Amino acid sequence: MKKKFSHFYPPSEKEIKNLWDNCLFTFDTNVLLNLYRYSNSTRNDFLKILKGIESRIWVPYQVGFEFHNNRISTINTEITHYKKFIEELTNIETNLNRVKESIEAKRNHPHLKANFIDNIKNIISKKKKEVEKEKRNYEKIIKKDSIGERVTRLFNNKVGENYTQEKYKMVIEEGEYRYKNKIPPGYEDEINNNKIGFSKYGDLFIWFQIIEKAKECQKPIILITDDEKSDWWKIMGKKKLIGPRPELIQEFRESSNVSFFMYHSDDFLILSRKYLSQKVNETTIIEATKTREVVNERNDYKHLLNNLYQNQTSLSNLNSFNKITDQFSVLKNWNSNLKEFQNNLNNIGLNFTENYKNLNSEAINFGKLMNSSLDGSLTSLLNSELLNNIKTSKEIERKDKETNKSENQNKIDE
Repeated sequence: MKKKFSHFYPPSEKEIKNLWDNCLFTFDTNVLLNLYRYSNSTRNDFLKILKGIESRIWVPYQVGFEFHNNRISTINTEITHYKKFIEELTNIETNLNRVKESIEAKRNHPHLKANFIDNIKNIISKKKKEVEKEKRNYEKIIKKDSIGERVTRLFNNKVGENYTQEKYKMVIEEGEYRYKNKIPPGYEDEINNNKIGFSKYGDLFIWFQIIEKAKECQKPIILITDDEKSDWWKIMGKKKLIGPRPELIQEFRESSNVSFFMYHSDDFLILSRKYLSQKVNETTIIEATKTREVVNERNDYKHLLNNLYQNQTSLSNLNSFNKITDQFSVLKNWNSNLKEFQNNLNNIGLNFTENYKNLNSEAINFGKLMNSSLDGSLTSLLNSELLNNIKTSKEIERKDKETNKSENQNKIDE
């Protein structure tokens, strides 16, 4: 049974090793564009791995076209995220100033000092300066795209050929049939209103061009993609990806007589340690994972809003939906940074609360001690005064008796 339905079975360890040892690695457009979203260290780690397998990398013509076509918009989006994050940090600074003014004006708490707010402001100010510096450096990419230059050098003479107009027409005609019958990949792009005209067939162009390359070189193919759509991946439960769609593996093998498999960028980085003997920092893997998740969530919001626009609004309201989309994008982009800052504030607050509790407890104990000491002192004082009074009274009484006795004796003598 497994022989006839092998595309439903996950590859064995031996099959995976053979695949990594002999395959041609190809990359989806989103993987190359994510290089603009990574930090310098993560980008360098990723490109270093590609450099190490330079003789075994290749991209379809459609990927090259989409990369150049979307490069500038991706850069502009990232610059917008920098600006929005800086604005939010400025808003936090303004709010902190108001809190400080309130504390200084009321002075209604003996232990909460204004320098407590200054410490928080210093954290925000430092982070803001760092982000502003990163933004200025990133904006230089517009004039001199060092990232694009590195990608261009890596894939020099490693890009597939363009289709003729006749070939495009044939693929589009087949695409209409495949999309109508939900044959993967690409049919989910038909409901994505961001893709107009023939662009909705982009994934199908990539798929057919990869198959043609495999036929030509007779090498297995590993596709690295950060796409998460169900027309590429077999999904179980809530977006848990368990591997490529079995239909894709079957079609690829039947069309080219070689194997096919897919990985996300972060999985590619993890497995490159094992199968390519590459050193990859854990922070690189974490950032690649987070970037993939954020970009896909952002796209999910865009698709949702586009569907609302299609069903409930007129064309004149499109700008409003685009603005909402941008807000969602910004929210997702800096949400993790905000959570980290909030955690820092919570820790500061907890420390302050604990210190205040300790201080308050000490004050109460001190008060009790003072009361106890005062009570004891007063008691001692009163007891001392009473004793002295008693002693004085007895002394006066003794002297009076002696005086009377002396006077009586004098009278007798007389």
